[in-house]
Amino acid sequence: MVNKLGLSVVFFATLLLFGCVGATRTDTTAAEEPALVVETRPESAALPPQQPPQSSAVSDTTGRRAAVTGDPQPHDSRQAVENPATASTGAESEVPPASRSPKTIDPVFVRTLKASLQQQGLLAAEGRYRLAIERLDIEQPRFGLDMTVVARVDYILLDANTGATVFKETVVASHTATVRDALAGTVRLRLAHAAATRRNIAGLVEKLLEFNIGAGAVSVDN
Repeated sequence: MVNKLGLSVVFFATLLLFGCVGATRTDTTAAEEPALVVETRPESAALPPQQPPQSSAVSDTTGRRAAVTGDPQPHDSRQAVENPATASTGAESEVPPASRSPKTIDPVFVRTLKASLQQQGLLAAEGRYRLAIERLDIEQPRFGLDMTVVARVDYILLDANTGATVFKETVVASHTATVRDALAGTVRLRLAHAAATRRNIAGLVEKLLEFNIGAGAVSVDN
C-alpha cells in the first residue's frame, strides 16, 4: 500500500515538473518573438529620415550655383575693359591737326611765317608783293617711336600793283623726332611738327631771296 502511494506521488511530481518546463518554453518563445519585431521596426523607420537631408543639400548647392552664374561682375570688367578706350580718344584730341585746307590756314603757322620774314627784313605792311598760302597740308603719324611730320605748303607770290603771278611754289619739308628727343609720344609729335614747319618756311625764304626781292617788299595776305 505504501509503495503504491509512493509511486503515485512520484508520478504526479513528474507530471508537474514537465508541465512547468513546457510553460517556461512557451513563455520564452513568446517573449523572444516581440523582441525581434521591435528591432526590425526601428531599422525600417530610420531609413526615410535620411533621404530629406540629401535632397536639401542638393537644393542648397544648386542655389549657390545659380547665385554664382547670376553674378554681374563680368559686366563691370567690360566697363573697365571700355574705360581705357575713352581715355585714348581724349589724348588724341591734343595732337595737332593732320591737315589744313585753304579756308582754315593755321594762324600759328601764319604768325611764324611773318616772324621769319621780319627777321630777314622782307616783311612789310603794304609791300610791292603779296604772299598768300593756297594750301597747307600736315602729314603726321598717330603713333610710333620715330615721329616724322611732313609739311607741304602751296605758296603764291603776286605783284601788288598788277595782280600778276610772280611765282607759285610748293615747298615740302619734314622732320623726325626720336625717343632721344622726348620719351612721350605726344611731345615727339609736337617737336616734329614745329621743326617741319620752320624748315618749310626756311625753304620759302630761300626762294624769295633767289628773286632778289628788296627789303620790306612782301606783305602776307592770310
